[in-house]
Amino acid sequence: QDQQVEVTPLGRHGICVSFKEPVKAVTPGQAVVLYKEDQCLGGGTIDCVFFQGKRLLYAEGKSPQSTQIEF
Repeated sequence: QDQQVEVTPLGRHGICVSFKEPVKAVTPGQAVVLYKEDQCLGGGTIDCVFFQGKRLLYAEGKSPQSTQIEF
């Protein structure tokens, strides 16, 4: 499902994607692809996930909501 995001550069090798609303089941290793209307702007593999400014650690079988991802 499409989500509105804000993208912030993290130096030369990554970006931070901040979701306007929390998103379920975002997990390191998944792909994120950025579009503007029908145009693909780019994408990458999720490296880490944050919620309310704290990095989330994953336990087997758990999938917390998130508001930011980095890759």
